[in-house]
This record gives sequence, structure tokens and C-alpha cells, in this order.
Amino acid sequence: MKWFILALVITNNATIPTVKDYAFKSEAQCTDYVMRHQHTLMAQLHERYNDMLTGTISCVDNTVIEAIKAVDQEQQLGRSI
Repeated sequence: MKWFILALVITNNATIPTVKDYAFKSEAQCTDYVMRHQHTLMAQLHERYNDMLTGTISCVDNTVIEAIKAVDQEQQLGRSI
């Protein structure tokens, strides 16, 4: 199973899920990385989303990522109708 860093960002306009580009082989590796680099990750979020009100960083497995993608696709289809 692969693990990813997921950041949920709340801005004035929306709640935005953001996934770090690379995967970890275990939850422990992901969690360790987040703990060691939390300040850098939050700084990157503030840089990318300058209207960010709050953000949360956590590790999730690929099933969560697939569920987020499915919801996003449903929302995209709803907007196009």
C-alpha cells in the first residue's frame, strides 16, 4: 500500500485538498517525513495559497486518494451539466 501526504487547505473561497507528488512505502515513513518537515510543508502551502485561513497535513493511503479523486470527478461532472 502507498501512503501520501494530504493537505486540506481552507481559504475564503473553498476547501482544497492538495496531495504531495510522491508516495511512501509505509505510514510510518510518511508520518516521520511530515513530523520532520512540517514547517517547510506549511510554508509551501502558505506560498501556494496566499489566502489560506488554515491547513492540516496528514498521511493517507491510496484508497483515500482514490475516494477524493472520485468525489472531485463527480463535482466536475455536476458543474458541466
